[in-house]
Amino acid sequence: MSRGKTRRRTERQGAARVYRHRQYGPRQAEELVEIDTVLQTRPELVTAVAADIATTMPGEQTMTAEQCLRAFIIKDMNGYDYAVLANKLADSRSYEAFCLTDAVHAGPRSRQTLEVYLERLSNETIEKIHAALSQRDEQKT
Repeated sequence: MSRGKTRRRTERQGAARVYRHRQYGPRQAEELVEIDTVLQTRPELVTAVAADIATTMPGEQTMTAEQCLRAFIIKDMNGYDYAVLANKLADSRSYEAFCLTDAVHAGPRSRQTLEVYLERLSNETIEKIHAALSQRDEQKT
């Protein structure tokens, strides 16, 4: 096979990958923006998460309450287990930005860290989060 044919095939395959990404990406990004808006208007959710973390984990913390809240939402929204969540947060720029875990903001880097923090959320806090997101869904329809 000539070099020209190989290059054209590779370019077509790359274009298909970009198309699939563009097809999936905007919906996901739009949903994350909507959720981000809800979180900005509901600071009591971050306060509730902070209270759960502070009462069960005194001392130095490696995740902020807001990072914990946002990671929980992604986990709950997609049904990920902790290992998959850790991989998605490491691999997805959208999730990394949403969870505030980029290079500037330290945050969860392992399954164990995520599990330790997210398991600390009380049932009352989880119900508040679900209620806030349900209101968003009702407003969309």
